[in-house]
Amino acid sequence: MTSIPSKSFSGALVCFNALETVLTLVFFILAPSSAPHPVTATSFYSPYEIIFSWEPLQQSDINGKLLGYKVVYQRVSAGGEPDTDSEPLTEVVPPEETSFHLINQSVYNLFKFKVAALTVAGEGKFSEEVVGGND
Repeated sequence: MTSIPSKSFSGALVCFNALETVLTLVFFILAPSSAPHPVTATSFYSPYEIIFSWEPLQQSDINGKLLGYKVVYQRVSAGGEPDTDSEPLTEVVPPEETSFHLINQSVYNLFKFKVAALTVAGEGKFSEEVVGGND
């Protein structure tokens, strides 16, 4: 038997007919099975904007209908550790988009980013974190 990830839903449909034959259908809805990759963070368009981008998931890894991408980001220090006054922030972008633009930031800020695909079953695996800044 295959192990089902913890972010899955399962159900069964049991049907009877006049001959009392039982038909049981079992279905599973799985969260995306891989993380978006490769991921990059660049700031070459403006000193006040960071663009975090990724490649879309392969259809075989989505496991259903893609609802969007969950982006988690946080301001970090030069060493990559979270700033003490910075909380992680979350944004969801539509499924047809493969980038997130962080704008109106002060110059010389660093942020760490990660992204996961979203389906009805929940979020998939997060990408590796990347750090990007505007300088």
